[in-house]
Amino acid sequence: MTNNSSDKANAIAAIDLLLNLLMLFVVISAIAIVQMNKPAQEKSVELKAELVIELTWADHNFGDLDLWVLLPNGRQVGFTDKDAGVATLDRDDRGASGDTYASDGTELKVIPVNKETAVIRAILPGRYVVNVQYFHHFTEADIGMAEKDASPDPVIVKLTKLNPHLAEVASRKITLGKVGSQRTAFCFVLDAAGAVTDVDTTCDLPFVQLPGEAARPGV
Repeated sequence: MTNNSSDKANAIAAIDLLLNLLMLFVVISAIAIVQMNKPAQEKSVELKAELVIELTWADHNFGDLDLWVLLPNGRQVGFTDKDAGVATLDRDDRGASGDTYASDGTELKVIPVNKETAVIRAILPGRYVVNVQYFHHFTEADIGMAEKDASPDPVIVKLTKLNPHLAEVASRKITLGKVGSQRTAFCFVLDAAGAVTDVDTTCDLPFVQLPGEAARPGV
């Protein structure tokens, strides 16, 4: 009888141990799942920036459009000055130029998406002006293939705030028309707390001046 009681006690103890181990495994698995999902939930917080400005134009278009941002301190961020400290132009997209590649070593293809992105990495209070310039249009001979969409219009410019959460605060479609034209997408004010105020889609401030051009009026 003593042996049976001892065996029963050992069995109960073994079952308790297994249940405890199972519970521990469940807890560890739950913690691991939470940690795996955490980066996706906090993505906007992890990005080392405050605002993102995106310029997109027609896919498969050979036009070279440029995004420009005039900062409150007078600095201009664009393809001739991609890094102004608090703001940078992350990519100068030249339309189809540089976006072609050979498929299987024979067929020439082009990356269809046309997009430039400027990033404001720190809070510099004041007014910002966002412009787009139609800088150049490459020919089919330049690219080596036929153009599917001859016009970049409509051009879309978006302003997105990243912190404390992702939020689109401005978006505008504009028409550029011909090479050399410049349009203001919008102006906005950034306050000391990082809030975007006074978004103005009616402002018209062609501040971009390239080498060889006449001086533009002050803004």
